[in-house]
Amino acid sequence: MVHDANNLTKIKGLNRWIEEKLNHLELYTFLQISNLTEVDVETITEILEIAPHRIDDEKWILQAKDLVKN
Repeated sequence: MVHDANNLTKIKGLNRWIEEKLNHLELYTFLQISNLTEVDVETITEILEIAPHRIDDEKWILQAKDLVKN
């Protein structure tokens, strides 16, 4: 595990399995999630084989931005 990694499961809708998959994609922090682009979201959705709009519907990016602020 990366030293500065956040517990990504604090993002509602993101479970341990998804966190592990994101870590394999070198995504470890709320800051990284908060800076995802539309292209990133599409790529992650395809790689994780999750519903196409799940990241947007569950507001992962917005939640991550809020967690970065706190």
